[in-house]
Amino acid sequence: MILLSSSILTETVFAETVFAETEKDPELMFNQAKKYFVNGEYKQAITIYDDILEITPNNISTLKMKGIAQSNLSDHGKSLKQFFKVLQHRSNDVISLTGMGVGFGYLGEYQEAIKYFDKALKEKPNSIVIKNYKEFVEKVIKKYPYTPTEKPNGLEKVYPTTIPEWVKPIAKWWSEGNIKDSEFVLALLYLIENKIIQIPPVETQSISEDKIPEWIKNNAGWWADDQIDDKSFVSGIQYMIENGLITINLQDTIQSQEELDHEFYLFGKYVRDISNNISKEKRYIEYPNPSQDVIKKFLRD
Repeated sequence: MILLSSSILTETVFAETVFAETEKDPELMFNQAKKYFVNGEYKQAITIYDDILEITPNNISTLKMKGIAQSNLSDHGKSLKQFFKVLQHRSNDVISLTGMGVGFGYLGEYQEAIKYFDKALKEKPNSIVIKNYKEFVEKVIKKYPYTPTEKPNGLEKVYPTTIPEWVKPIAKWWSEGNIKDSEFVLALLYLIENKIIQIPPVETQSISEDKIPEWIKNNAGWWADDQIDDKSFVSGIQYMIENGLITINLQDTIQSQEELDHEFYLFGKYVRDISNNISKEKRYIEYPNPSQDVIKKFLRD
């Protein structure tokens, strides 16, 4: 179902491949696997990808190609794990985001599929194929409602939005114009970077604003007067981060290898739980077959 022909792969995954120098030559191995892949001999290609990953376990291009090969073999549980591992290191990778959507769609986990298609469309908004996949899944959900599989505790990060009471007077002074916007932004920056308040992550837009909207200032005053909850106040802070009004140092958010391994373990458990649910319940799974015109359009994107 992932419609990536040899030409599009050559332009994307193959073109970006970089390997560190080792005793064995992963680049030669990768090119050998490429020959198998473009001929549709996915099992042979996967064998070589596994050998490469023994040498360079987190090589993005190899993980991605292995995931695509497994998806083309309809081994969606395994392909999801490869794409997930790519996204642990490169969260905006379009092919992996699309691959996650496709994999979850094939397993009948449609809401999760839509979530990843939405992320892929943020990165590549003009992709006809990704739009078609999303529209297809949305139609299936309307026709055949289902119960989503529960995720293991810890797989999705929970960000507490409780803010200390002593922050409220600062918000009140700002809402009343007693302190400047720049002073309030510096105060927020200090609170966030020192983890006094924790803000769920947001993506910064390419075009930033230079003035804080009035509704955020109103929110701050209402929050200080207990008229709205912490979550509503935090939404204003997220808006400022997203639109470049607050710039945060994200270095401290980098996960350790141990944390990445645990997250990957939990994701594997989630995929197993989905497979178990499929065998226990009658879950309707519809297989899309986009037209050849759509495939050609994707190759031009």
